Amino acid sequence: SNVGFMGFPLLLALAGTQAVLYAAIFQFLFSFLLYSYGITNISGRKAGESGFQWKRMINPGLIACVIAISSFFAKVDMPDFVDTVLKNLANLTAPLSMLVIGQSFTEFKLKELFTDVRLLVFTAIKMLVIPIAAMLLLKQWVTDATILTVCLVMLSTPVASMSATLA
Repeated sequence: SNVGFMGFPLLLALAGTQAVLYAAIFQFLFSFLLYSYGITNISGRKAGESGFQWKRMINPGLIACVIAISSFFAKVDMPDFVDTVLKNLANLTAPLSMLVIGQSFTEFKLKELFTDVRLLVFTAIKMLVIPIAAMLLLKQWVTDATILTVCLVMLSTPVASMSATLA
């Protein structure tokens, strides 16, 4: 799901910073797998290569993930100006992503968006059926409202385009 761009701001507004922390842990695991295993698989094998290639695991996305989790567990205190800059950049995430999404809508034909039955069915399943079914299932074991809210938002956000971007 598009937890990073859409989910974090929504969770911050709905459930506060603790919910964003839970979502960030999930997002870290997703990013780590995407930038390691995902890139390795999507890049395929070159002629003469055999087996797993460790060199492909090292990339800027994976390095950023390792630095982020290391600084979190090491409880690295950032200077105030760095903290302010990072918070301001984080606050730009949602508006900038909306600009990109809005620009991409200029290339769509609105009639096709609302008459494509397969797209409408997929959207309904992804954004309604799966989150509702998952919530009914999760409520059997999870009692913490914050964790349920995080799960609901993560399951309800539209699909991310990272796989297509990497391809």
